[in-house]
Amino acid sequence: MKISDIIEKIKSSEIIKLIADEADIQGVERGTILGFRVKAYDIDSDSYNFYDFSKNMVKDIKEITEYINSSYKNMNAEKLHWKNGILQTDNEANGTVKVLELKDQNHILNVLLPVIRVCKIKEAK
Repeated sequence: MKISDIIEKIKSSEIIKLIADEADIQGVERGTILGFRVKAYDIDSDSYNFYDFSKNMVKDIKEITEYINSSYKNMNAEKLHWKNGILQTDNEANGTVKVLELKDQNHILNVLLPVIRVCKIKEAK
């Protein structure tokens, strides 16, 4: 793989807001942010890893909290629907995306901070 291909894949890493779809989630206003998903390119496996997180999970990490608070309006969004008895995006339900678990604070930092730095560089252009 060429270095330019790797750079393009890294540049497509992002944080996505997960929003309620009114038709599926009663009592929650349509468009309400229920959480976030990070799409992080993994150079070793040449694939993307997806992790879901809430603001509460990162509330003590200033750089992450500040980025989320300042950028959430411009983030891409995916709707959550009830599928197979749980809230999922269409990509999860059809098997396109498998969401992994953020294990601890260090894992959160190692996954989110590089993606946030990439996002900030993209936003500065």
